[in-house]
Amino acid sequence: MESQNLILRKNQEKLGNYFLKKGLSFFLIKEEKVAYQFFKEGLDFITCDCSGWYSELDKPTKDFIEYLFNTNNFNLEFLFSKAYVLCFVDLPLENKFEIALDSIDKYLEIKNDEYGHYIKGKILFRLGKKDLAIDSFLNAKNINNHPRLNYNIGRRLEETNQFGLDLLFDSFLKNPSCPCSLNQFKMFMNKRKRIISLNKNEKNAFLLSFNNKSNNSFIFAFNFVKLYSHDWLSKNDNSLEIIKEFITGLNANSDNIRKHEVYIEKTEGKSEGKFYGHGYPDYEPAHITDNPYYNDALDLDQQSPEFWDSI
Repeated sequence: MESQNLILRKNQEKLGNYFLKKGLSFFLIKEEKVAYQFFKEGLDFITCDCSGWYSELDKPTKDFIEYLFNTNNFNLEFLFSKAYVLCFVDLPLENKFEIALDSIDKYLEIKNDEYGHYIKGKILFRLGKKDLAIDSFLNAKNINNHPRLNYNIGRRLEETNQFGLDLLFDSFLKNPSCPCSLNQFKMFMNKRKRIISLNKNEKNAFLLSFNNKSNNSFIFAFNFVKLYSHDWLSKNDNSLEIIKEFITGLNANSDNIRKHEVYIEKTEGKSEGKFYGHGYPDYEPAHITDNPYYNDALDLDQQSPEFWDSI
């Protein structure tokens, strides 16, 4: 019933989380073939598989992790599930990402698919190999142009002084139920000082606040997704109209959003055009998890008053 309800509400993100949690629950009882199918199904729906889904379940015990480390199981389902779960294990285990990378490389030798390249990108990013991570995401995108891949590539490009706004925009359009993609998209649009054109009589609250840098991008995204996910099938026509107007307004500015830009560096009285991607080379993007009051074990709507007051 839960999955059917999420489908009806067009909530792809929570539906993806639902299947990922199913996958982990089966993997923890060593049913890796069933886990593998659920993990892939979750990745088919979700755009950002950050740790929220993982933190809601009983996490792997040290005994289970030792089982992963010491079991010589070369079935592709086990190799895949092992690598994916190790991406999220927060125990201070030595070489866990190297072990995960070895596992997914063995998987890719058996089955060269976008899921394997995507997970390899996640692992490489955790190892600090950002350029190689982007390459792996691109390898996955060449197989399947999924919003999850556009989101990860676009975000990592922006974080490494390159242009990825167009990919973040595409990922949001394909799955408006993902707060992370809208958060990153608005944040980097604001940082680039990209302005969406509005009509003089514009009344849509989301369009009006999108250009405002002082409006926290994560809260903005959370509020939009809350409206989108809960009111999509509501009889409240006003809510549906607000959603449609916002997406239509962004689409009307597509050319401006997708336009690559040149950073102008002034040197001794003359200007020299240099391509830096986003035009703010000293920018170090903040993430919501950097907030000292953020509790990774809770959903956003369960965070403490101190968290919301500090934003």
